[in-house]
Amino acid sequence: MIESYSLTVERQIGEHGVLNVAYVGTSARDVSGSWDLNFPLPQAGPSINNPGCLQSGQTIPSGGFNFDPCLNLGLVSADYTRPFQGWSGITGSGQSSAGYYGTSNYNSLQAGYNYRASHGLTLTTAYTYGHALTDVANRGTDGRNTGNGAQNPRDFKAEYGTPGWDRTHIFTSGYVWEIPVLKNRHDLVSTAFGNWTFSGLTVLESGFDFAPGISTGQSGLASRPNCDGSTGGPKSVQKWFNTGAFSAPAFGFFGNCGTGDIRGPGENTWNWALFKTFPVKERLKIQFRAEFFNIWNHANFANVSTSLGSGSFGQVTSALDPREIEFALHLSF
Repeated sequence: MIESYSLTVERQIGEHGVLNVAYVGTSARDVSGSWDLNFPLPQAGPSINNPGCLQSGQTIPSGGFNFDPCLNLGLVSADYTRPFQGWSGITGSGQSSAGYYGTSNYNSLQAGYNYRASHGLTLTTAYTYGHALTDVANRGTDGRNTGNGAQNPRDFKAEYGTPGWDRTHIFTSGYVWEIPVLKNRHDLVSTAFGNWTFSGLTVLESGFDFAPGISTGQSGLASRPNCDGSTGGPKSVQKWFNTGAFSAPAFGFFGNCGTGDIRGPGENTWNWALFKTFPVKERLKIQFRAEFFNIWNHANFANVSTSLGSGSFGQVTSALDPREIEFALHLSF
């Protein structure tokens, strides 16, 4: 079940501008989530009498373990502690008995301004301040993923947090200006240097949310580490966040880090174009275009390594395109 709601106030500003401000939100219930009905059970102690199943100095807690600690060292199979022994995972979603029904919500302030003047300037701007929360979404390094698994399928509530595709701030602006220089002249000078059009697109937005992962080789069933402090960091290429804030969970336990604990790099891109159309005949035109992508050559980073134990943990691993300049001739007939 999805509910959508919004309230918009719109007002004309000046002779040619319109400002609108809106609250926009959605909420969803009974969102399908994938659940392993045969996920390994919590254990009071190690499944085999082997002191090597515990870390040095680790004792058996009174409340037991989230899963068999022998799994951390690969001494037993995960199938050994499943409810239905002899079977591996029994997963499903939707209307199956193995489905989990989660929730999601989104709330935002959205503002926009449109300006269209008689002297050839068109401006459209939009700003969104929003936040999404859900317990059935992927938190991988690719914010576009939409998987819906959980670290512990028996505790989806621990997954409630910011999904990978969330961006807190999004500002976009598009503009077109018919440059008025030599507009009223009809000679060779005007033909060569007049009637140019300038256009551009500006995008400023905060980064995606990433979930910390774990790749120590001894994580057992844990897919997230423990969070021991603030994850904020220097935001440099070599160290985007505070890597010292994470540690591997003890054998037999899931990591306590939440979802979306790491905010990735934002984007600052300006794309400009300058073009002019030269009429040759009634049905034949040539257009010259000069296009500048990321004209300021701003470094827009993309993915960040978020897996504890990885050699690149905390480092920026990729970037978006640098400045590119293109020139083109278009023939229309």
